[in-house]
Amino acid sequence: MAAGVDRRDVVSPTFVLLHEYRAPRPIYHLDAYRLGDDDEFLELGAHEHFGPPNLMFVEWAGRIERSLPAERIDIAIEVVSETERKFTIAGRGAEPAAAVERLEQLLKKADD
Repeated sequence: MAAGVDRRDVVSPTFVLLHEYRAPRPIYHLDAYRLGDDDEFLELGAHEHFGPPNLMFVEWAGRIERSLPAERIDIAIEVVSETERKFTIAGRGAEPAAAVERLEQLLKKADD
């Protein structure tokens, strides 16, 4: 509940495409899998939710790559095994890259 949303309330937006969570900082969760292209994404109006103070999480973001903000944090999740996942986090742009660097430093300290 770190973001102010009960974990039990988080669901996949596959059939509604975009789900909004009411929290101190607005959170939007988009599943772009069923979108045909960037034009469908733009018609949906979800791009209006990019930017502060909102948080936008996009599944299948590669389907709408041209519509994503240039400055963002990309998180790729690779299935390694039935019980293991590998996360790759990359900051696109100066501010997101700095945020990822701070996260890496925190994780490194936690490992020490």
